Amino acid sequence: MSTASVVIAHGALAMIGTVALFAVLSRAFIDVELTAFWTTVLAATATGLSGWLSYLSASRMTTQRLTTLLVTFIGIGTLAAMITTSDPMWWTYHFSQLGTFGDMSSFLFNGTLIAGGLLVTTFTLYVSHDLAALGHAASVSSAQRSRSWASCWPASASSPSTSTCCCTTCRRRGWL
Repeated sequence: MSTASVVIAHGALAMIGTVALFAVLSRAFIDVELTAFWTTVLAATATGLSGWLSYLSASRMTTQRLTTLLVTFIGIGTLAAMITTSDPMWWTYHFSQLGTFGDMSSFLFNGTLIAGGLLVTTFTLYVSHDLAALGHAASVSSAQRSRSWASCWPASASSPSTSTCCCTTCRRRGWL
C-alpha cells in the first residue's frame, strides 16, 4: 500500500505538471500547429522526464521526503482544483465546495484528498519504522553502556584509592 500511494502521488504530480507546462506553452505560442511527429516527441520527452524525476524521488524516499511529497501533493492538487473549477465564487461558500461540482475540479480535489489520505497512511508506516529504529538504537546504546561498566568494575574495585571507573572509553563517551 505504501508503494501504491507514492506511485499515485508521483503520477498525479507528473500529470498536473505536464498539463500545466503544456497549457503555458500553448498560451505562449498562440496559433502554432505542430506535426504529429513533434507532438509525439514533446509527449515522450515530458513522459520520460516525469518518469525519471519520479524514480529519483521514490528511490530515495525517507520520512522527511515523504512529508515534502505529501505537502506538495496536497498543495498542488488543491491549487489545480481551484484553477479548473467551473464556479469562480466557490470560496464564498466553504472549502469543500470544490469537490461538489461534478467536473474536472471535483475529480482533482476529491482525488487529491483520497491520495493524500493514502500518503498519510504511508507516512505513519515510515514514522513507525523510524521510531522502532530509534528505540532499537537506544536499547543497543544502553546494552553497550552496561557491558562497558561491567568491564570497568573489576578495575575500579581492585583499586581502593579510586571509587570511580578509570576506563578511558567510559570517560570519552561521557558516561562518567
